[in-house]
Amino acid sequence: MGGQMNSRSIILFLFLLGCTVEVFSQSSQWRLLTPLNSGLPDSFITSIASDLQGNVWFGSFSGTVTRFDGAQWKSYGVSDGVPAAMITAIANDPADRSVWIGSRAHSGLATLVGQHWTDYPFNSCSGDCDVEVLAIDYTHTKWIGTRSDGLWSFDGSMWSLHSAPTGYTFSTVMSIATDVDSTLWLTEDQGDIGKAGYALFHYVGGNWIHVTPANSGLSDSSIRLVGIDHGDNKWFISDSSIIRYDGSRWIIYAVGDNNLKESPRFYFTFDSSNAPWILVDSSGTYWLQTLHGGHWDEYLFPVNPQTVWGIAVDRFNNKWIATSSSALEFNENGIMTDVTDRLEKIPNTFRLYPNYPNPFNPETVIPYELSENAVVQIKVFDILGCEAAVLVDQFLIAGSYETKFNGNNLASGTYFYRIQTENLTLTMKMILLR
Repeated sequence: MGGQMNSRSIILFLFLLGCTVEVFSQSSQWRLLTPLNSGLPDSFITSIASDLQGNVWFGSFSGTVTRFDGAQWKSYGVSDGVPAAMITAIANDPADRSVWIGSRAHSGLATLVGQHWTDYPFNSCSGDCDVEVLAIDYTHTKWIGTRSDGLWSFDGSMWSLHSAPTGYTFSTVMSIATDVDSTLWLTEDQGDIGKAGYALFHYVGGNWIHVTPANSGLSDSSIRLVGIDHGDNKWFISDSSIIRYDGSRWIIYAVGDNNLKESPRFYFTFDSSNAPWILVDSSGTYWLQTLHGGHWDEYLFPVNPQTVWGIAVDRFNNKWIATSSSALEFNENGIMTDVTDRLEKIPNTFRLYPNYPNPFNPETVIPYELSENAVVQIKVFDILGCEAAVLVDQFLIAGSYETKFNGNNLASGTYFYRIQTENLTLTMKMILLR
């Protein structure tokens, strides 16, 4: 990485917009990145995302988009087709891995094709149509929450404006999330309709459902944010609690329990183990909170930026935070600053290993390696090809893994275990011997 910092503590004086000076001491857990010590062309980072290839993407106030692959920085500007406007949203298409951006004062989206950005402007929006929130489902549909012009979708050729339920406007969409079935969840600030708090909606079968404690397991009707982890669990954040819904159970984490802080939470994301990482703001003092072993651990920011704009997690489980004065990188176990250290941890091929022990009774271990991030399924089949068990069905980052299989409820005999991603399938045989 250009201008990489050494392990000694150094002081960076950041003159941002000619008015503020930040003093920062580097540590093994935190790094602060600016144009002075990285390939970022702008210190004011207004959007951030990571993709399935392991890249981290940064959108800036000045209208640049920058990609960091763990070794090299690549920036795009107006000459590359990037809109000449503040980049407010970055999202990845989970179906084809394309990267899309939205901006203010531009009215539309753009996507990277080769080395040039292709523009898709709104064709029927009468307002400013500033893009504030962007999410993409598995059907390639892009869902856009605008600053004051409603909820839109784009299917690659057609733009559609979506009407809100009676009594609501979708003028200020706070968050959008799509699940593996491509159903939509969103939250709205109710201030535009003269109400306090926020509202949660679920779009199912062409109908909007206002989700409240009366028709769900929510503990609070004012849901500020919604997100969906790699295992398709839904997470809901209010000012008084955090709620997880796994499809059958509603699990409530109340403020004050196990160190969960009572402060506004504006952004969150998930690491490879599906643990949430939440940006918390307490009157200008920022920290991260994450759920670890039933306890909400906290990590105080080493600096207090004026504004935070988002958070993303890369394939090494480093957390990247967009702020108005820099990008921050954090890893509670220590950041891997050497490119070789980063890359040597990634297998160079997709591999399924023989289970051990084999034969087994009743439990065995199945090792496997992923050379890239992927949605992974591991299933067990009997000799007739009938499905006997689903061991893994989730998004995983590149790395080495093991999963256990218990055949306690199965008869002795030959079984097959199969690992499958979007592009590859491998199968091996194992024997359950009573």
